[in-house]
Parts: sequence; C-alpha cells; structure tokens
Amino acid sequence: MKEKLKRLVNGAFAPFGLRIISSPRDALTGRYLFEDLGKLIGSPSPIILDVGANSGQTIDALLDVFVSPKIYAFEPSSIIFRDLESKCYPENVQIYNYGLGARSEVRSFRNYRNSLLSSFLDLSASDQNPFRKTGLSRKEKVRIETVDSFLESQGIKQLNLLKIDTQGFEMEVLRGAGSSFKAGQINFVQLEMNFFSLYEGQATATELIAYLTEAGFVPVDFYEKAMRCNRMAWCTALFGHA
Repeated sequence: MKEKLKRLVNGAFAPFGLRIISSPRDALTGRYLFEDLGKLIGSPSPIILDVGANSGQTIDALLDVFVSPKIYAFEPSSIIFRDLESKCYPENVQIYNYGLGARSEVRSFRNYRNSLLSSFLDLSASDQNPFRKTGLSRKEKVRIETVDSFLESQGIKQLNLLKIDTQGFEMEVLRGAGSSFKAGQINFVQLEMNFFSLYEGQATATELIAYLTEAGFVPVDFYEKAMRCNRMAWCTALFGHA
C-alpha cells in the first residue's frame, strides 16, 4: 500500500519535475547542507569559523540551525564589512575585518563589482570563466592571519566547523590551519571548490581534496552544485575528520 501511494504521489508531481524520496529521520539527505550539518555536529552550541562571511549568508543559516552557536566570522573587504557590521547579531557572533590565509601578512584584496566574486586573486581570463569580464571596483590592503594563530589566541581547543568561501583562496586558508589539523582540533571542513578556472593561481578541486585527505578528512557530500556545459562548475563540499 505504501509503495502504491508513493507511485501515485510521484505520478502527480512528475509533470512539475518533482518526486518524493523517503529517508530515515536522522539520516543525511545530501540535499540540504545546513540540515545535514545540524545532524552531523549534534551540539546546539558548536564553535564555528566562518572564513569569507560576505554579507552574512552563512551566519544567518547557522543561527537558524543551531540554538546558540559561537560564530567567529571573517570578511576582508572593508566595503562588505560595513554592511555586515550594521546587522544586529547576537553576542555569540563576532565579526572581524581581516582575512585568514597561510601566514601572517598584508596582501592586496580585489573588490569586484559583484561582491560575491571579491578575492585576494585576480579573475581568470579563461574562456571557461563566465565571470571574466566582471569589473574591478577597487583594491585595498588587507591584513591576513591564520586559523592556527586565531584558535590559539582565543584558547579554542576544538573547532566543530571550519567554513571557507574565499573565492579561490581556499588552499591558503587550509595551509594556515596545518597545526590544528595535525592536532585533530577540527571536526568538519566546509569549502567552495571550483572545477573551472575562475581565479588566477587558485587550487584545483583535486588539490584541495588531496590536501584534506592527507590531513585525515574524508568527503561527506557535495552541495549547491552548479553545472556548466554538462559538467560540474563549482560546488560546496563538506569533509569530516575520519
């Protein structure tokens, strides 16, 4: 009876390109990133680093999923940071106007006209890159620290989630967390991976996977997949400590 009902319902939704898929209540769906994060992390009060906060999209999602997460958010662009700073976040959310990378330094940051593309790297001129003609708004000098130094300065012994969305700068952030990885201080890593050349000097998806594998992580799933020319262009990847 259950299977018959399922076929009837799926038949009704089929013209709209929809279908119902059943899954156990506590199982990962592989479809909704933050829903899966809530199940995986388990704690109502996880400690999270949001590297590349932009206008706070991830902060908002995390506040919806967890009761009282401790979120440390980093946004290097002074332009975007002003908007982020104007939001009335609870005291368990702390925001910082600098970047995280492989070492403590000062680098030039590119603010593109589409703020979602802003990066420490130049946009690739490759024909594969759909954003190659995006104009530059302005450059600015930005301070960079490391995940390792920040966790040490805050006395954080265990990090539930390291989220990285830094427009091609992901490998630099991972390298700056090397000591924390070796010490087993990080449980999950969420990062954007590009399968097309979007930025000059960016790490490939293969290189990011290899680095995380060497650090003792395994893939959980790929989310928010974008397709171009019948292949994956970019996605959000979630890795868990093995």
